[in-house]
Amino acid sequence: MVITTPKKALNKVKLDELYKVDTLHAQAVNAWIDKWYDHLEMVEKILSGRATTTMQKQTIDIGLPSAYIQIAGNRMLDILREHYLAVQDKIASDVWKEEKLSAEYKFVYATFARNYVMFSRFISGNFAVDDVVDSWAVGENAYLQKATECYKKLSDQEKAQIPAKIKEKFSEIRSVWKKPFFKGGSILLDYRVFSVSEAEETTEFNLWVEITSTEPYKRVKIPFYVTGKKLDMLETLFPGWQNTSRRKGLLVIRERHVHLSIPAEKEKTEPVSPLAYVGCDVGISSPISLHNGSRFGRNLNELVNEDYDEYLRLQAIRNKFRSLKEKAEKRYEITKDLVVREKLQRKIAEYERHLSDHRWAELRRKIKATVKTEIGRAVNLMLEELPLSNHVVIVLEDLSEMDASGARRSKRGCFDLSVWARRELQDHIKHDLEWRGGKAIYVVPDYTSQKCYECDYVDKDNRRGDVFHCKRCGYTDHADVNAAKNIKERFFDEEINQLAKKYSWNKNLRREKIKELLLQRANQAA
Repeated sequence: MVITTPKKALNKVKLDELYKVDTLHAQAVNAWIDKWYDHLEMVEKILSGRATTTMQKQTIDIGLPSAYIQIAGNRMLDILREHYLAVQDKIASDVWKEEKLSAEYKFVYATFARNYVMFSRFISGNFAVDDVVDSWAVGENAYLQKATECYKKLSDQEKAQIPAKIKEKFSEIRSVWKKPFFKGGSILLDYRVFSVSEAEETTEFNLWVEITSTEPYKRVKIPFYVTGKKLDMLETLFPGWQNTSRRKGLLVIRERHVHLSIPAEKEKTEPVSPLAYVGCDVGISSPISLHNGSRFGRNLNELVNEDYDEYLRLQAIRNKFRSLKEKAEKRYEITKDLVVREKLQRKIAEYERHLSDHRWAELRRKIKATVKTEIGRAVNLMLEELPLSNHVVIVLEDLSEMDASGARRSKRGCFDLSVWARRELQDHIKHDLEWRGGKAIYVVPDYTSQKCYECDYVDKDNRRGDVFHCKRCGYTDHADVNAAKNIKERFFDEEINQLAKKYSWNKNLRREKIKELLLQRANQAA
């Protein structure tokens, strides 16, 4: 639950103290990062979530109460974990771009790169793999068993190459990527540094949130107004939330408002047997399309058309300046001529000024806010139409393999509206449905948009914009509704599900096998 208060409701002393806490908290997080970033022996514990106790036996000297120092340490662990996960993903995904390597080699390489035990060993110089591979062979994970089978097929030379190549790739990425840096603006809170109490004898606000200041035993009192509905919901879902050691929150100090996000836990309920399965296709032109023909939401491209075009223009300019800055920095590192170094410094400063242009970030926030609002509206409309949503299973496509085209370095490097909006839609549907007691499940997405629901014929020319017209049997429907029907049907299709499981290690081979099966069915039906 998020509650908000305008900054003008706080006097200057309180606001300055919040800014001071935020600044020192950011310094503490970055000090923790500096302390542990070069300790590669800790990577395995960071990725497995076992590093908290070990790392926080040490401390840092920042003018904050000890509770904030520990909170900053936890934020550091989250940041480093995300950083190393991004490195693993980069190493694993890049190998699939090399055409000369066999599919088995790529699969084993990617599996080793994404496994935190193997990854942490390799980057530390320990290339032992046999003990881990042997444990995979006797385990119950089918994916790891397949990786073991592929590993045994490799030659001794290939087996020896993989650890060394992963270490080399890690060093290459590490030399290019910058050390993670926390800018601040948000502070994780727990029961040690904040409390909530009801405000009395006033009608302007009804809640006091007290935040521990930079001095121990002193707190900043922030007034918030929370509607009765939110208070009732919070008390129902999280009884005793005001006075509990489980109390947590996220304080966000941004622009003209102060936001406090308080998590609420829903009581666990017994699973119910589904009464209905609903196929659901998510997209840009029709955000939500169901197999029964219902569609919800307005065209997202039309909502943000002009802003998104301008955003892409600014993104292209930023990419150009980022490339020029990287080249100038590389030249600066190897140049010894003082005059040339001075010129390069001026160029780098100029490129940084261009990269700091706030219009790009403002447009990004505006686009995401507009799309999120429409997504929330569409999901609410869909849930209102579904009867007994606590007994409904919604079948969605597994979009985990979708990538933003041109993404570089980080999630902020590129913003692909189609990929982001689809994932946002699915996450919103899953969250809201599970909150009501329903369930969301996922199926492989291959050819759901190209396959004819009536005869199984697959052809990319079957779909033209929002119209689906089968080239073989003449079946016509809205393209997204046809896809939703195929998505629902796929959940019950054992043959395709078995193929997806068998070839989960190689999506291209999986797509090929599924297409063969669908065309075979279409020919038999004809």
